[in-house]
Order: sequence, then C-alpha cells, then structure tokens
Amino acid sequence: MIEQWINDLAEVDSTIGMPLCPFAKPAYDAGRVEIVHTAGHLWPEVLAASLKLHDDLDVVVVVDETYAGGYDELEVIADALNDFFTAAGLDCWALSHLSDAAVIFVQKLTELDNSAAKLDKLGYYTHYDAHDYERLIAGRRRRRDQYAR
Repeated sequence: MIEQWINDLAEVDSTIGMPLCPFAKPAYDAGRVEIVHTAGHLWPEVLAASLKLHDDLDVVVVVDETYAGGYDELEVIADALNDFFTAAGLDCWALSHLSDAAVIFVQKLTELDNSAAKLDKLGYYTHYDAHDYERLIAGRRRRRDQYAR
C-alpha cells in the first residue's frame, strides 16, 4: 500500500504542476524510509519511531490498518505529540493521514521545514488557502524556531 502511494505521489499533479510530494520517491528509493506496520499499537510505534531517526533515515512511516478512529482524532493526537516534541526539544514531527489505514509520518522537523521552504520558493503552496498555509506550514516553521531555542 505505502509503496504504491509513494509512486503515486511522484506523479505530476496538474493543479500544482509538480509532484504532490517530490521528496518521497527519491528518499524511498535511496533506502531512507522505514515502514512499520502495527495492529492496534499506533501511538507506541510512533513514539518508538521518533527515536529511530538519524542521518541515514529520513522518515519512519507507521501504518495501522486496524485503526478505527476518524481523521480528526488522528490529527489531534499527532498535533499533541508535536507539542510534546517541541516542548522536549526533540527534532521530530508527526504528520497524519487516513485512508484505508492510519498513517503517521515521523521525520525530523528541521528536514521537513527545509523541504517545505524549497517548495514554498517554487510556489507549491500558492493553492493553499491562508488558514491551511498558516496551520500546516507557517505554524510548523514557528515550532521549529521554538525547537532551535
């Protein structure tokens, strides 16, 4: 499932004129992505993933096909973890996604923000409304500043 999704993310989206995630496939092909499957232990696996990140591992993707909650719940818990990572001074960020499974992407906040800054310069976020841009990009950038302190 994740492998196909990564390939789909590499295809050019007609709305933005570039891939939905231009960094996913190169990182995956270079072996810099680890995929962890779990059944009912999503959040303990996400916390464990936060300790796995290192110079040769960009992202840990935690997949739980048994997750029964909704997206709002998934996002609220991921945001709470991000608050914890920031308060603890950890260079870590959790992104949530829900389709056939709950998926949490755990990666270094600094790397995620550096990548977002590159995309921002290319106009990637021009189709975002102001609220989403603030919540997803600018707000995360401010958290990075807090982490750096």
